[in-house]
Amino acid sequence: MSTQGYIDSYPIAGSLQGLALDSPSHAYAEYLPSRPTPEILGWEGILKVDEYYNFLVPKGKEPCLELKKGFPESPFTPRTVFLHREDTEIKNYHPCQYPGSRCWKPNIGRPVFGRPADLERHYRQVHAADDQKECWRCDRQNCNRDKEPFTRKDHFRDHLKDFHKEDIGYCKGEKTATSSAEKKKWAAKQKIWEAERVISVQWWRCAKCLRRVYITEQGWHCKACKRDCELPRREAREAKRQYSDTKVQASSSYSSNARPTLQSTCSTCNGNEYWEKCYECQPSTESSQYNYNTWDNSQWNRDIDEVL
Repeated sequence: MSTQGYIDSYPIAGSLQGLALDSPSHAYAEYLPSRPTPEILGWEGILKVDEYYNFLVPKGKEPCLELKKGFPESPFTPRTVFLHREDTEIKNYHPCQYPGSRCWKPNIGRPVFGRPADLERHYRQVHAADDQKECWRCDRQNCNRDKEPFTRKDHFRDHLKDFHKEDIGYCKGEKTATSSAEKKKWAAKQKIWEAERVISVQWWRCAKCLRRVYITEQGWHCKACKRDCELPRREAREAKRQYSDTKVQASSSYSSNARPTLQSTCSTCNGNEYWEKCYECQPSTESSQYNYNTWDNSQWNRDIDEVL
């Protein structure tokens, strides 16, 4: 059934104030198409969409416009409006169908994306309300990206890999290495990349959801996305923990065999172990012509006279 005809019977203007109907919404429901879109409703250049509709972008579902509370529902402004579907056989062609030209680029026009996931991210980050926008804050200490979060998950992942040297994924060039020589060259870079990683024996970061997983609490399994830690990353942490334990044991053994510290109550050396001999707490067994405990200026003057 054509949707043209009933739209012209309502005052077309930039405001919806004159579009309210006295009859209930079910009275004109039969005139509404099964899937109303801005093109079918004739909104182009007429309706201020952001003022009267909320844009919903549910994950894995079709985005839609939902009429805000307090505004009249009519054949021109139905409760739910879907975006236009462009029938095309062009591969990797997914244009933005949000009504209006707010996101259009100069001399280019409507933005086009190569994947549906990229288009969905564009809808959520550019056109949706703030409560639907996703952001990723860096949880590393003293990182300013905690206050300036990332709006793209892949950019946050690159930040963790390149800036904080976390062991997420692999070094760049794995997918582009096709020949045996290129793969060998990439393998050498991968070893250098692994040696530069800064890892913690207390936690690991899930490569999918990018959340920290503390080993003492959750082990090697991320409960958020049901993903296990990769075996090489687990082995690297276990090896580092074993090395740390061995180092602590060696340090403890050295401390137990070290010479005892001096008396901390000594007013001369204060227990400083770098004193070779302290006449207060380590009196020499050799005979001395001076009595340090009864030293006075007269003895010092006699010695000076002898020298002179």
